[in-house]
Amino acid sequence: MLGLFLLFLLSLNGKVNTQVLTASLPSYAPVSVECPAEQPLLRLAGTPSGRNQSLSEAETNYLKGRKSQHWPVFAIAHSGGGLRASLYAAGVLQALGGSWLVASAAANNYPTAPEMVKDWQLEIDLAIPGGLNPLRSVQFLDALHDTAKLKQAAGYNISLTDHWGTYLTFIYPTSLLYQFANCSRGGMLFSNLRNMQSMQNHQVPLPIIVSNHKPVNEAAANPSNLPVSGTTYVPLSAPVYECSPFEFGSFDPQLSAFIPSEFLGTSLDAGKPFIASSVIKATKNVKNSRKNTCTMARKISGSLDKSLTARYPNSFRGVNGPAGFDRSRTDELVIVDGGENGENIPLNPLLAPVRQVDVILAADASRDSDSSGVNGDGWPNGSSMINTFLRVTKVLPAGTANFPPVPLNPQVWEKKVFEEGDQLVPDLSHGVDDQAEDQHQPRSNPKSARRASIRPVFKLL
Repeated sequence: MLGLFLLFLLSLNGKVNTQVLTASLPSYAPVSVECPAEQPLLRLAGTPSGRNQSLSEAETNYLKGRKSQHWPVFAIAHSGGGLRASLYAAGVLQALGGSWLVASAAANNYPTAPEMVKDWQLEIDLAIPGGLNPLRSVQFLDALHDTAKLKQAAGYNISLTDHWGTYLTFIYPTSLLYQFANCSRGGMLFSNLRNMQSMQNHQVPLPIIVSNHKPVNEAAANPSNLPVSGTTYVPLSAPVYECSPFEFGSFDPQLSAFIPSEFLGTSLDAGKPFIASSVIKATKNVKNSRKNTCTMARKISGSLDKSLTARYPNSFRGVNGPAGFDRSRTDELVIVDGGENGENIPLNPLLAPVRQVDVILAADASRDSDSSGVNGDGWPNGSSMINTFLRVTKVLPAGTANFPPVPLNPQVWEKKVFEEGDQLVPDLSHGVDDQAEDQHQPRSNPKSARRASIRPVFKLL
């Protein structure tokens, strides 16, 4: 892709001296702020095996506000896959009723699917954003570089992911969101979503985005006896990070720790800042929170590896989960696309026993199959579900999560699920997770109390 190549050149300081367009975001550079007096910077999340796995106080209160103790907890996992996956996901939301809310989107700060899609700049070619005008493409990419350099000027490393994430803010503008947030395009902070009226009123689902940990050992790979579907850039043994408006971290036993999302990028040692009383407040905008979730890394040669990873000062230095965290003594976190371990459907956060999810709707828009596939080139073939099953049952310690048995042959998925529409994933509503019963307080009625102990039921779209 020409655009990707130009972005790479810009990430190497190949700045072109042309007029800067309107892509510059003055807030992109992280800022140093005073440490919060009452708020701890590091939270140890516990483990299911230790019967002490916990959510943050903020998420717990949010779920209480959603009355999750009275209703089944329903989760939707939308796969990665760029514009294609975004349009598919918007269609799924529209099919489910057009809006997440009962009341109008205007009253609750949450746009309907059609309102979101109408502002997406789908006519922009990701490779050549200026179309047939090469000068405009260069100007636009130059503007992105100027924005990323604000972070560099503040003393932080930048990479191609900074440019790419800013790029996406202009492909996916959501005018209603920025209007409600009273900020310019691309300037909405992901951690500030919790301040929207709709979230304050507990009226919308909790958004969670995933990314993958890049191991210190560059040669780390999946064991040869693990029937992983497709090649993976990072092994299934690497922790999966999750980011919500409340926290960033992982429930995986390698880490089992979180930090407040707004302080991602603060150098901590065992939860204490290196600079006393000072922390870094991240200025990660809504779309840049997804910059780790672009699926281009594995398509580029290893020589570009450093440019295609998101690099943050390590907030988890000195933290070692039960399974051992390989970056416990490094100064930098290295993060890549959330699908680079082969799990293109972000199921991992939803499988944490402490979240007590009852039903997961998995919407798969992956481009897995090649021309030899049952349905031809460019279709999902169950690879993500296969890899999640293998990760839960063969890689993670027993009891970390529950996942139903699935066919390990992608051709079975292609024919039975995506062609004939059969349901291959069994209903696990009879399976009881004793840890969930012990961990949580009794529900308000016997029916919902029993519901707390039921394993998730999966439905794949």
